[in-house]
Amino acid sequence: MQRIPTSKSTIVMTPTTVAQVEELLQKRLLWKLGAAGQAACRRIIRDAIDDLPNRFPHPSQVMAYRMQKGKLERTLERLGK
Repeated sequence: MQRIPTSKSTIVMTPTTVAQVEELLQKRLLWKLGAAGQAACRRIIRDAIDDLPNRFPHPSQVMAYRMQKGKLERTLERLGK
């Protein structure tokens, strides 16, 4: 008797970091989160955008600031504002 393979169920926890949100988007698992989980993802990205001036305070870091801000804004668009 041969065993029939079953698909693994994926348990998705609410992300707490930008990297976790990006990983969920990349793996297309965002739909498994409820409305509260998706709102948490948007909040994490918005908080990261708001924190950028503290991460890149020097004038010499303008290019890195713009690149990171663009990346986070694209992620926020993918999440759906």
